[in-house]
Amino acid sequence: MLHVQELELAHRRGVPLIKNLSFSVNAGSLLHVKGPNGCGKSTLLSSLAGLHAPTSGCIKFESGSDQVIQKAYLPAESDGHFIRLDAINNLKFWTSMGGRHPSDSDLVSALTQWGLGHELTRQGLPVMKFSTGMKRRLALCRISLSHAACWLLDEPTRGLDHEAIQLLRTTIASHISSGGTAVVVSHDDLDFDSISMQTLELKKYAPRGHA
Repeated sequence: MLHVQELELAHRRGVPLIKNLSFSVNAGSLLHVKGPNGCGKSTLLSSLAGLHAPTSGCIKFESGSDQVIQKAYLPAESDGHFIRLDAINNLKFWTSMGGRHPSDSDLVSALTQWGLGHELTRQGLPVMKFSTGMKRRLALCRISLSHAACWLLDEPTRGLDHEAIQLLRTTIASHISSGGTAVVVSHDDLDFDSISMQTLELKKYAPRGHA
């Protein structure tokens, strides 16, 4: 489903970051991207999302048909919320951008699953007043509602408590088991026993002549 060939990425100032990277991730599988700080994990995910142009190489998403592969992207440092809107209206905006219009009851059900079901939380309280963990839960709720075939998640456990981390694992496992694909950047070990998972370990690129 996802094929990367001889990918080269650079910092926005042109400094090389990743060279000659190739890998594939099939439908129904998860890729766990690991590596030290500064090795290019987030830049790689941003490139897969189409937000950072490669220096060279190829990124292909293939579905086996003419249908365009939909991607859902969650950056590490941003949750993608309109902070003056409440939870319900944030979800309504993002689902409508994907061409979907779930009912209010479906949105309430999704928010409740992610521990955001209190009436004040879902309607009336602007997201700017949410805690870090609540903002991350809302972002993951949005991802789970997207119906995108490929999830690109950068440090998705940031700010989450144990309960939310367990729910995230269950949600990712369900997505993979239903034939979806996920690329997850995380310093944490991903504990999945029931799904197909592979690991990509990046190293800091050292230009020739540098240790």
